[in-house]
Amino acid sequence: MKGGLRTIQAREGAHAQLLRQRLRELGEKTIIDVPPERYERDVPFFASPDRSDLEKLVFLGHLFEDLDDFFQPITDLIAEIREDFRSREILRTILDDEYATVKWFAHMQRSLEASS
Repeated sequence: MKGGLRTIQAREGAHAQLLRQRLRELGEKTIIDVPPERYERDVPFFASPDRSDLEKLVFLGHLFEDLDDFFQPITDLIAEIREDFRSREILRTILDDEYATVKWFAHMQRSLEASS
C-alpha cells in the first residue's frame, strides 16, 4: 500500500509543478490553494487511524464510480484547447496518470477485500 501511495504522491507533486510552471510561462502569477473546507472534509477521514485502508479505498471507489463523468471537466478543457499545444499535452498526459491512479486504487481495494 505505502509503495503505491508514494508513487501516486510523487506523480501528483510532479503534476502540480508542471502546471504551476506552465501557468507562470503563460504569465499567471496567482497560485490557488486548496479551499479550507476541502481539508476539513477530506483530511480527517483519510488521516484517521480509526479508518481502515479498505474503508478509504471503498470511499474512493464510490467517488470514481463513473470515471468518464468524474474526469469530464478535464476532457472538456483538453478538447477546447486549440492553439496552446503544450498546455493541452501536459493536461492529456496528467489525465493518463490520473486514470492509472484510479486503476491502482481499484486494484488495491480488490486485493484488500480478497484478503479480508
